[in-house]
Amino acid sequence: MRWHYFISQLKAFFVNPKNIGLYIATALLSLYFGLVSVPNHHVINRVDPYSIQKEYKNDTAFLKSAKKQYEQVRKPWLTIDPSAGAKDAIETYPTILKYDKKRLAALKANDWKEYALYSSKWYKYVDNLIFVEENQNYMYPVEYGHNGIYKENGHYGYQQTYHLYNALLASKAKLNKNVLEERTALQ
Repeated sequence: MRWHYFISQLKAFFVNPKNIGLYIATALLSLYFGLVSVPNHHVINRVDPYSIQKEYKNDTAFLKSAKKQYEQVRKPWLTIDPSAGAKDAIETYPTILKYDKKRLAALKANDWKEYALYSSKWYKYVDNLIFVEENQNYMYPVEYGHNGIYKENGHYGYQQTYHLYNALLASKAKLNKNVLEERTALQ
């Protein structure tokens, strides 16, 4: 007797006109979310080997130029001081280049855990340079510049990415590009 009552109530629930309207509305919203909203989602801190490679090449070239400036300072007949950018490059670029090189090698090998590890270190180091040390030679991406609190938004974004990568590493989760970019809604 109980089963008959349960089945009759279940049938009544699924054929109720109000519920059918809710099913249709839910299906339409799901389609909109899946086909329009998710593909248009812009990831600020994305996994992009081309931008890392470009940054690596530019930083390597600038570091080479900075070292040349320091070599010229050693010449006794010249009274040139190296630029502030050159001084900063000598101090900070070797660490950034080391992390970028490890990130690129990890991407080439499809080793997402290694990429997450060195990206986590990169985000922490660069965020420290920008937010704590207030180094003017580094900037957060321009996408953080809304609401007039660019520095705070950038700091939050970099810290969020740093902690996300560390949590993913600690969880022993299977990593891929979509997980690191938090693009998992359609999976």
